[in-house]
Amino acid sequence: LLDESIVATMRLRLKEALADFATRPRLEWLHSHLCQVALVASNIMLSKAITECMQAPRLRRRKDMQNLLQTWKRNLEELAVAARDPSFTMLQRYSITALITADVHNCDVIESLVDNKVVRVDDFEWTRTLRYEWNPEEDACFVRQAFATVPYSYEYNGCVAGLVVTPLTDRCFLTLMTALSLNLGAAAIGPAGTGKT
Repeated sequence: LLDESIVATMRLRLKEALADFATRPRLEWLHSHLCQVALVASNIMLSKAITECMQAPRLRRRKDMQNLLQTWKRNLEELAVAARDPSFTMLQRYSITALITADVHNCDVIESLVDNKVVRVDDFEWTRTLRYEWNPEEDACFVRQAFATVPYSYEYNGCVAGLVVTPLTDRCFLTLMTALSLNLGAAAIGPAGTGKT
Protein backbone atom coordinates (compact mmCIF):
# COMPACT_ATOMS: atom_id res chain seq x y z
CA LEU A 1 0.00 0.00 0.00
CA LEU A 2 2.81 2.41 0.88
CA ASP A 3 4.68 1.52 -2.33
CA GLU A 4 1.55 2.16 -4.39
CA SER A 5 1.08 5.54 -2.71
CA ILE A 6 4.70 6.52 -3.42
CA VAL A 7 4.39 5.52 -7.09
CA ALA A 8 1.08 7.38 -7.47
CA THR A 9 2.48 10.50 -5.78
CA MET A 10 5.70 10.48 -7.83
CA ARG A 11 3.73 10.04 -11.07
CA LEU A 12 1.41 12.91 -10.12
CA ARG A 13 4.33 15.17 -9.19
CA LEU A 14 6.07 14.33 -12.47
CA LYS A 15 2.96 15.25 -14.47
CA GLU A 16 2.75 18.54 -12.55
CA ALA A 17 6.41 19.32 -13.23
CA LEU A 18 6.00 18.59 -16.94
CA ALA A 19 2.93 20.83 -17.17
CA ASP A 20 4.75 23.57 -15.28
CA PHE A 21 8.08 23.35 -17.18
CA ALA A 22 7.68 26.27 -19.56
CA THR A 23 5.59 28.52 -17.33
CA ARG A 24 8.37 30.05 -15.21
CA PRO A 25 12.15 30.54 -15.09
CA ARG A 26 14.02 27.25 -14.80
CA LEU A 27 15.53 27.91 -11.37
CA GLU A 28 12.16 28.85 -9.91
CA TRP A 29 10.68 25.76 -11.58
CA LEU A 30 13.42 23.56 -10.08
CA HIS A 31 12.76 24.78 -6.55
CA SER A 32 9.02 24.29 -6.81
CA HIS A 33 9.35 20.53 -7.46
CA LEU A 34 11.02 17.55 -5.83
CA CYS A 35 14.62 17.25 -7.00
CA GLN A 36 14.17 13.75 -8.44
CA VAL A 37 10.99 14.80 -10.23
CA ALA A 38 12.69 17.89 -11.66
CA LEU A 39 15.61 15.81 -12.97
CA VAL A 40 13.33 13.32 -14.71
CA ALA A 41 11.07 16.08 -16.08
CA SER A 42 14.09 17.99 -17.37
CA ASN A 43 15.32 14.86 -19.17
CA ILE A 44 11.86 14.25 -20.63
CA MET A 45 11.69 17.83 -21.91
CA LEU A 46 15.18 17.57 -23.41
CA SER A 47 14.28 14.32 -25.24
CA LYS A 48 11.14 16.01 -26.52
CA ALA A 49 13.08 19.10 -27.68
CA ILE A 50 15.70 17.01 -29.48
CA THR A 51 13.01 14.92 -31.17
CA GLU A 52 11.18 18.07 -32.27
CA CYS A 53 14.43 19.44 -33.76
CA MET A 54 14.88 16.20 -35.72
CA GLN A 55 11.28 16.29 -36.95
CA ALA A 56 11.47 19.91 -38.14
CA PRO A 57 11.74 20.59 -41.88
CA ARG A 58 15.01 19.08 -43.12
CA LEU A 59 16.71 22.41 -43.85
CA ARG A 60 16.10 23.67 -40.30
CA ARG A 61 17.17 20.61 -38.31
CA ARG A 62 20.87 21.35 -37.85
CA LYS A 63 20.22 25.00 -36.99
CA ASP A 64 17.49 24.03 -34.51
CA MET A 65 19.89 21.57 -32.84
CA GLN A 66 22.59 24.24 -32.61
CA ASN A 67 20.08 26.66 -31.06
CA LEU A 68 19.00 23.99 -28.57
CA LEU A 69 22.64 23.45 -27.60
CA GLN A 70 23.11 27.18 -26.99
CA THR A 71 19.92 27.30 -24.90
CA TRP A 72 21.03 24.35 -22.79
CA LYS A 73 24.48 25.90 -22.28
CA ARG A 74 22.87 29.17 -21.13
CA ASN A 75 20.72 27.19 -18.69
CA LEU A 76 23.85 25.49 -17.39
CA GLU A 77 25.63 28.83 -16.90
CA GLU A 78 22.65 30.20 -14.97
CA LEU A 79 22.65 27.14 -12.73
CA ALA A 80 26.40 27.49 -12.12
CA VAL A 81 25.90 31.08 -10.96
CA ALA A 82 22.96 30.04 -8.77
CA ALA A 83 25.00 27.26 -7.15
CA ARG A 84 27.26 29.91 -5.63
CA ASP A 85 24.37 32.04 -4.35
CA PRO A 86 24.48 31.96 -0.52
CA SER A 87 20.77 32.83 -0.25
CA PHE A 88 19.73 29.30 -1.25
CA THR A 89 19.24 26.60 1.37
CA MET A 90 21.43 23.50 1.41
CA LEU A 91 18.63 21.41 -0.10
CA GLN A 92 18.14 23.94 -2.90
CA ARG A 93 21.88 23.87 -3.60
CA TYR A 94 21.78 20.04 -3.74
CA SER A 95 18.98 20.30 -6.31
CA ILE A 96 20.96 22.80 -8.35
CA THR A 97 24.10 20.63 -8.21
CA ALA A 98 22.18 17.52 -9.25
CA LEU A 99 20.66 19.38 -12.22
CA ILE A 100 24.08 20.78 -13.18
CA THR A 101 25.52 17.26 -13.24
CA ALA A 102 22.67 16.05 -15.46
CA ASP A 103 22.84 19.11 -17.71
CA VAL A 104 26.58 18.78 -18.29
CA HIS A 105 25.94 15.32 -19.73
CA ASN A 106 22.91 16.59 -21.65
CA CYS A 107 25.02 19.34 -23.24
CA ASP A 108 27.57 16.67 -24.22
CA VAL A 109 24.78 14.62 -25.82
CA ILE A 110 23.45 17.58 -27.82
CA GLU A 111 26.98 18.62 -28.81
CA SER A 112 27.74 15.09 -30.01
CA LEU A 113 24.54 15.09 -32.08
CA VAL A 114 25.46 18.46 -33.60
CA ASP A 115 29.09 17.43 -34.27
CA ASN A 116 28.02 14.14 -35.86
CA LYS A 117 25.34 15.93 -37.93
CA VAL A 118 22.59 13.72 -36.52
CA VAL A 119 19.22 14.94 -37.82
CA ARG A 120 17.11 11.78 -37.88
CA VAL A 121 15.21 10.25 -34.95
CA ASP A 122 16.26 6.74 -36.00
CA ASP A 123 20.00 7.54 -36.14
CA PHE A 124 21.93 5.23 -33.80
CA GLU A 125 23.83 8.16 -32.28
CA TRP A 126 20.48 9.36 -30.92
CA THR A 127 18.79 6.03 -30.17
CA ARG A 128 21.80 4.79 -28.17
CA THR A 129 21.31 7.71 -25.77
CA LEU A 130 19.47 6.98 -22.53
CA ARG A 131 16.34 9.09 -22.78
CA TYR A 132 13.22 9.63 -20.73
CA GLU A 133 9.90 10.06 -22.52
CA TRP A 134 6.35 10.73 -21.36
CA ASN A 135 3.75 8.58 -23.08
CA PRO A 136 0.40 10.44 -22.94
CA GLU A 137 -1.59 7.37 -24.04
CA GLU A 138 -0.34 5.36 -21.08
CA ASP A 139 -0.02 8.44 -18.86
CA ALA A 140 3.41 7.22 -17.79
CA CYS A 141 7.14 7.79 -18.14
CA PHE A 142 9.31 5.33 -20.03
CA VAL A 143 13.09 5.05 -20.26
CA ARG A 144 14.38 4.23 -23.74
CA GLN A 145 17.74 3.31 -25.14
CA ALA A 146 18.48 1.66 -28.47
CA PHE A 147 15.64 -0.84 -28.91
CA ALA A 148 14.94 -1.22 -25.19
CA THR A 149 11.95 0.42 -23.51
CA VAL A 150 11.44 0.09 -19.76
CA PRO A 151 8.72 1.72 -17.65
CA TYR A 152 10.06 4.27 -15.18
CA SER A 153 9.57 2.80 -11.69
CA TYR A 154 8.88 6.08 -9.81
CA GLU A 155 10.94 4.76 -6.90
CA TYR A 156 11.64 7.67 -4.55
CA ASN A 157 15.36 8.41 -4.36
CA GLY A 158 15.31 11.82 -2.74
CA CYS A 159 17.71 14.61 -3.60
CA VAL A 160 20.95 12.85 -4.38
CA ALA A 161 23.85 14.04 -6.45
CA GLY A 162 23.83 12.26 -9.79
CA LEU A 163 26.68 10.31 -11.23
CA VAL A 164 29.06 12.00 -13.60
CA VAL A 165 28.28 10.23 -16.84
CA THR A 166 31.35 9.11 -18.78
CA PRO A 167 31.45 7.30 -22.14
CA LEU A 168 31.87 4.05 -20.19
CA THR A 169 28.77 4.87 -18.13
CA ASP A 170 26.84 5.32 -21.39
CA ARG A 171 28.03 1.90 -22.61
CA CYS A 172 27.09 0.33 -19.26
CA PHE A 173 23.61 1.87 -19.47
CA LEU A 174 23.21 0.52 -23.00
CA THR A 175 24.23 -2.99 -21.93
CA LEU A 176 22.10 -2.96 -18.78
CA MET A 177 19.02 -1.52 -20.52
CA THR A 178 19.25 -4.11 -23.29
CA ALA A 179 19.60 -6.93 -20.76
CA LEU A 180 16.70 -5.58 -18.70
CA SER A 181 14.44 -5.36 -21.75
CA LEU A 182 15.26 -8.99 -22.56
CA ASN A 183 14.53 -10.08 -18.97
CA LEU A 184 18.20 -10.91 -18.46
CA GLY A 185 20.67 -9.84 -15.83
CA ALA A 186 23.93 -7.99 -16.31
CA ALA A 187 26.95 -7.03 -14.24
CA ALA A 188 29.35 -4.21 -14.96
CA ILE A 189 33.02 -5.11 -14.60
CA GLY A 190 36.14 -3.09 -15.23
CA PRO A 191 38.73 -0.88 -13.56
CA ALA A 192 37.78 1.15 -10.50
CA GLY A 193 36.83 4.79 -10.98
CA THR A 194 35.79 4.52 -14.61
CA GLY A 195 32.04 5.09 -14.34
CA LYS A 196 30.46 1.71 -13.65
CA THR A 197 28.46 2.74 -10.59
